[in-house]
Amino acid sequence: MKKYRTAAILGLALILLMCSKTKNPVTSSGEDPTGFKFKSLQSSCGEDSTDTMAEAAKGDTVIFSAHGDTIFVTHQDAFYNCCSEIAIDVVQTTEGFDLFERDTSEEACYCMCDFDITAIISGVSEGEYVVRLFDIYGNIVDSAVVTVYGYVF
Repeated sequence: MKKYRTAAILGLALILLMCSKTKNPVTSSGEDPTGFKFKSLQSSCGEDSTDTMAEAAKGDTVIFSAHGDTIFVTHQDAFYNCCSEIAIDVVQTTEGFDLFERDTSEEACYCMCDFDITAIISGVSEGEYVVRLFDIYGNIVDSAVVTVYGYVF
């Protein structure tokens, strides 16, 4: 009987431990219980915003910045299906934030487009944050350390 009780307690402890490590994602325009707010924006389907073929060959670019208590992440020239409707989910980690692009469209077209996708995380406390951006396939696009000063210059 003691074996079963010990096994049950260990099993319950393991389940609680796994649940405590999972952060609640904030999806496309939500608010996290920790106080930060989040929203994502997508440009319409457009031409590649680069000026030369050499720049176009480099592909997409990610720009990380902070202003006041807000972190901005812009994925320029993200190359997705023309009918894609990209939303971003944010997960707060111990080091900062992981941003996951996701295609919410239920249709696919026979064309591809460059999109500018922006994530805005506001209400962030002062400090340094590791921010990582993942594409819709789960691949890391880019990451950076962003410093939030909490005040506007």
